[in-house]
Amino acid sequence: MTRVVGILFLSLFGAACARSVLSPPEPRVIDTGWVLHELEEDGLLVSTPRDFEAAGGSGCFEGHTQDTLPHGPGWRSFCLGVHPLGQPIPLFIDGVDPPDCQADCIRYDDVRTTRMTLGRQDVIVQTAFVSGGFAGRPRSPEMLIQLPIPRGLALMRAQYGDREDASVLLGIAQTISTRSR
Repeated sequence: MTRVVGILFLSLFGAACARSVLSPPEPRVIDTGWVLHELEEDGLLVSTPRDFEAAGGSGCFEGHTQDTLPHGPGWRSFCLGVHPLGQPIPLFIDGVDPPDCQADCIRYDDVRTTRMTLGRQDVIVQTAFVSGGFAGRPRSPEMLIQLPIPRGLALMRAQYGDREDASVLLGIAQTISTRSR
């Protein structure tokens, strides 16, 4: 099984609960039951477990165990796309985004950034608790993964319910590749 290699996050608030949700676990082992998806517009390939379905537009997927509530254990979703070279890289930043926000603001807290290796690929992984926004999202964990590709970065923005869900999402991230032309 491929192991996550790299520096793991420092302890988050000293609370075991926060550590267990935001610290990157080992990626889940990919088995033959996974499904390959091609994102035509971005030229990316990604494999997901069979319980993931396309959701919310191009490059977005959602997977969950039966009767799972959004943002609860067993729930996970992600969007994947290409971020072009030379453009500012979107990052999680502690506080409100944007800083001058007046209404429907998104708040990021306990932001952690680390470099690690998924498979043979060096990546940057950010985790944070995210809340607010137009939908009034409850405080829940989110992950932003940056994978270098020839024409920029593949960015995977993922939301999940617990550490096991994060493990599945890291397993998915290690399958991302570009379509050969």
